[in-house]
Amino acid sequence: MSFHVSNSLIETYRYRAKSKNIENLNGRNGNRLLTKFIITKIIEQVSVRDGMNIIDVGCGDASLFKVLLQDGLVTQKSKLIGILPTAEEVERVAVDIERNYSNLSNKLSIVRGTADNLDISTGQADLLICNGVLHGNGQNYNDFKKSLKEFNRVLKIGGTVYIGELPDVDEM
Repeated sequence: MSFHVSNSLIETYRYRAKSKNIENLNGRNGNRLLTKFIITKIIEQVSVRDGMNIIDVGCGDASLFKVLLQDGLVTQKSKLIGILPTAEEVERVAVDIERNYSNLSNKLSIVRGTADNLDISTGQADLLICNGVLHGNGQNYNDFKKSLKEFNRVLKIGGTVYIGELPDVDEM
């Protein structure tokens, strides 16, 4: 048995990107049922329409986008951008999408960034989703405030932000 000691959550996810199970990038120890449950709850709470530009900050293995596309909630008209903090995660998820979901690869992109520093142009998103991410972003008020300002910057006027944070609670 081996273990890894990390100095930050970003370092932890850089390490998780090397895992055999890509679902470990979702932060739920590969628990598919829990991930599906959370995705269902998010979709129930936001208004997703075809043609929306949607950003998922901390998108994990892009499970939310896979569900949105596979269930036909969005099509080629939509622009989907997943944000991950490390090059290792971006590469792992991009390769997984190309290899296992090639029909989705031209509809979504995975880019490197953090909640407080998104490499996205101003006013791009109709919907920004950030679930289970901010508790690991420095864990102080100023970092949280910087993230909210960044979310506001990338949102279109009238856009929606979904923030889900229950890091110490059984999500089920």
